Amino acid sequence: MTKRENRTPHAFKDLIAIISISFLVFLSGYFFDLFEQFVEWTRKYDAKTLDEYVALIILLLISFSFFSFRRWHELRHEILERRKAEEAIRNLNRELEDSIAQLTEANRELDAFNNTVSHDLQTPLMIIGGFTNRLMKVYGTQLEPSAKEMLTIIRSHTEKMESFIKDLLAFSRSGRQQMKKTEIDMNELIMIILDELKPLTDGREIRFETQKLQPVTGDKLLFKQVVTNLITNAIKFTRQKSPAKIEVGCTHNDEEDIYWIKDNGTGFNQQDGDKLFSLFQRLHDHEKYEGTGIGLSIVQRIINRHGGRVWAEGKVNEGATFYFSLPNKERNHDVSDNSPS
Repeated sequence: MTKRENRTPHAFKDLIAIISISFLVFLSGYFFDLFEQFVEWTRKYDAKTLDEYVALIILLLISFSFFSFRRWHELRHEILERRKAEEAIRNLNRELEDSIAQLTEANRELDAFNNTVSHDLQTPLMIIGGFTNRLMKVYGTQLEPSAKEMLTIIRSHTEKMESFIKDLLAFSRSGRQQMKKTEIDMNELIMIILDELKPLTDGREIRFETQKLQPVTGDKLLFKQVVTNLITNAIKFTRQKSPAKIEVGCTHNDEEDIYWIKDNGTGFNQQDGDKLFSLFQRLHDHEKYEGTGIGLSIVQRIINRHGGRVWAEGKVNEGATFYFSLPNKERNHDVSDNSPS
C-alpha cells in the first residue's frame, strides 16, 4: 500500500473535524437568539405537548445518527473493498508482465533452438542425399533390386526430412521476421502464385475461379506465403478429383475483410477443424498426402501477427474452405511496422 493510500483515512477524519468545528462556530453566533426564540415558543404549549415534541426530536436525531453511522460504515467497507480489488489488479498485472516476459524469452530460445538444429541437420542430410544419388547413378546397373529399393527408401526419407526442416525454418521465421507493411494487390499476387505453382498442376484438370479481391495492407512476402500455402493445400487435397475446382474470393463487413480459398477435394470432419492449425497436426493419411503439418500453422501465425484470424469449414469428401480475415482499418491507411511482433 502506498503512502498516499495510508494518508486517506487521516485526511477523511481531518475533513470531518473541520466541518464539525465550522458548523459549531456557525451555530454559536445564533445560539442566544435561538435560545430566546425557543423560550418564547415554549410559552405557547403546555409541558405535556413539549415533552411530545422533545421526544419526537430525540427520536429523529437517534434515527438520523443511526442511518448516518450505517452509511458511513457502508462507505468504509466499499473503500476497503476497492483497495483490495486495486491491489489484486496490480498483483495480476505484475504476474501477467512476468508471464509475458518468460513466454517471450521461451519463444526466443525456442526459435534459436529451431534455427540452430535445423541448419545443423541440413548439412548431413545433403551429404546423405548426395551420396545416395551418386550410388544410384554410378552403380545403379550393378546393384541388386533389393539394394536399389533400399537406396530409394533412403532418398525418399531424406527428401521428407529436408522438407520438414524447410517448413520448420519457415515457421520460425514467420514469427521473427520484421514486417514491412504496404498495400498489396491481391489479384496480382494470386496470378503470380498460380504461375509459380504450375509444376504442381501439370497433367491435371483444375478449374481456378478468382473473384475481384480487395487489396490488403501487410507484409507482401508473408502474405505471399499465406496464399501459397493455402492454394498448395487445395491443389494437394483435390488430387482425387477430376475436374478439381478451386475458388478464391472475398467479402467484407463493418469490422473486417474476409478472404477464402475453397476446393472440392477430400475435405475433413468439421469436429476436427480446430486441429488443422495446430503445429505438426495432420488429419489425413501420411502415405496418400505428403506434408509436414506445419503449413497451416504458418498461415495462422502470420495472420495473427497482422491482427486477423483464421478458420476452416469442411465436410468429408465434399471439400473444404479456408478463411482468413483482416481488420478493415488495415485497408484504410498504410502502416509501417518495422519491429517484430
